[in-house]
Amino acid sequence: MRKSARLIFIVSCLVFILSCATTTKIKVKVLKPAEIDIGNIKKIAVIDFGFEGEWHFWKGGKGVGKLLVNAVGKKLGLVKEKPVLLPPDPLTAYPGEKVTEKFIAKLEENGTFTVLKREQILRILRKQNFSITDEISDSQAVYIGNLLGVDAVIIGSGGYSVKDYSRSKKYTKKENDSEIKYKEYKLIRVVNVQMSYKLVGIPSGAIVVSRNNTVSNCSNNKKIFDTCEDYSEDSKEDRAFKNLTEWRLIVDRLVDSVLTITVNEIAPHYVMELRTIKSGKTTTMKAGMDYAKRGFWEDAKKSWEYILTDNSEEGKSDHMAALYNLGIYYEIKGDLGKADSLFDKCFKLFGRSECLDCKLRIQKRKEELKKLSEQNNR
Repeated sequence: MRKSARLIFIVSCLVFILSCATTTKIKVKVLKPAEIDIGNIKKIAVIDFGFEGEWHFWKGGKGVGKLLVNAVGKKLGLVKEKPVLLPPDPLTAYPGEKVTEKFIAKLEENGTFTVLKREQILRILRKQNFSITDEISDSQAVYIGNLLGVDAVIIGSGGYSVKDYSRSKKYTKKENDSEIKYKEYKLIRVVNVQMSYKLVGIPSGAIVVSRNNTVSNCSNNKKIFDTCEDYSEDSKEDRAFKNLTEWRLIVDRLVDSVLTITVNEIAPHYVMELRTIKSGKTTTMKAGMDYAKRGFWEDAKKSWEYILTDNSEEGKSDHMAALYNLGIYYEIKGDLGKADSLFDKCFKLFGRSECLDCKLRIQKRKEELKKLSEQNNR
């Protein structure tokens, strides 16, 4: 009896799952407020960042660049016959000027601030015989900000580390009735990028923001061989090394990532979020989903509104999904009051907790919009 009851329960669950409306996730673009309130700052200058690298390449490294053999070896007093593996220059291999230019470009793309071009900053500073060589102090930042006529100056520094790890495994494979032994090498290139910055208010000299952000190409540094996205595998270790992603490309990608984090901290920004759309059983509901997938939201809305007028047995079975989808429609279109009302009705009629989850998201969005309004009206 127990087995029969268990079987009936499992079958009932499967029937329930299969009877539920299928869903799909749709990406929507949502404007978020700045994470940090920086007040009435409109015009910004970014001063060149110091950016230093550190490398620990695999011992057989050929991709770093055996910069030169005999002639350089003799000149440096090194072994004559063997190649000389010279590491990149820590300060120029991926220069801070490049980070600064990327930072300025991201701020311009965001569009919140008026951002001085790097060439413009350097030209003004040269006229004043001011040379930026070392890390800029807070007081120097105020002096520079006054020269440039900006509301705030961003100063900072950062660095990156590149380290290769190797792991091998042996295995056998049956070929032509015999077992052949193989060895496979896996090389991982782990890169971390760190950036510290301060946003200094002008003319007060107040530190409006002071943050340190770090990103990595490995999601778990304790399990790098399972989580690192930059790796190479081969039966020969030197070939595996040769096929590793070039370190500058990884650093470039991570610098973009850490700068995006930084810009999002101080400026309103768009993010892509997922919204669930339900299909239902009727052809009209399925058509509504197809419209929504392709961005034809008005056609999708008409499909869902029609379903709510369909009182056939099949139509009634899709009322919950249609009501839910209409709530999503009004949420995406920015009519949060209407969306909230539809999700509330959805919960009261059908008792589905996902409708309450949507109501909570709507409340959070209302708070975000209030914060955005305050930031934009300063």
